[in-house]
Amino acid sequence: RYIDRWDKLKKSIDSVSKNAEQVNITSNKINTKFKYISEAKFDVIDEIEDDEIIEISTEELD
Repeated sequence: RYIDRWDKLKKSIDSVSKNAEQVNITSNKINTKFKYISEAKFDVIDEIEDDEIIEISTEELD
């Protein structure tokens, strides 16, 4: 009976460990994406020539 309980506890601990590792991997991926976004250079927009900009009236959106 003790062995069965110990095995169940071990399986639970292994499961928690695996889940924690998966959360860690996901967190690292999210962190990398946020870092990429935060380093984006929005001043590139200012370099666009006026003739490259297309204006859309609000009537066209309806």
